[in-house]
Amino acid sequence: MLTQTLDMIRTKLLADPALDESIRLFMTDDLLCNMIMRFVFFEAVAKMHQLFKAPEFQPRSHPAMPSTISSDADVQDGIVELAAILKGSEYIQKE
Repeated sequence: MLTQTLDMIRTKLLADPALDESIRLFMTDDLLCNMIMRFVFFEAVAKMHQLFKAPEFQPRSHPAMPSTISSDADVQDGIVELAAILKGSEYIQKE
């Protein structure tokens, strides 16, 4: 499930016209691409987690990632499914 969600994030990032060119370039390297996908995954989880919704708890990057990816319904559905598998769904709320 995690691999599917990360693949979905990668696909959506690369398709997003608002993605900064430097990030797009970093995504050509497997290691850096993996780190970027995991950052966006963490950003989405932090946005959905009840205890981390405050702005001071939100991860940031420069240049910023497109906010549409971590708020995407498909990405959030993948996180909800993963949380249910790991029995942590009581902390997750979709936006």
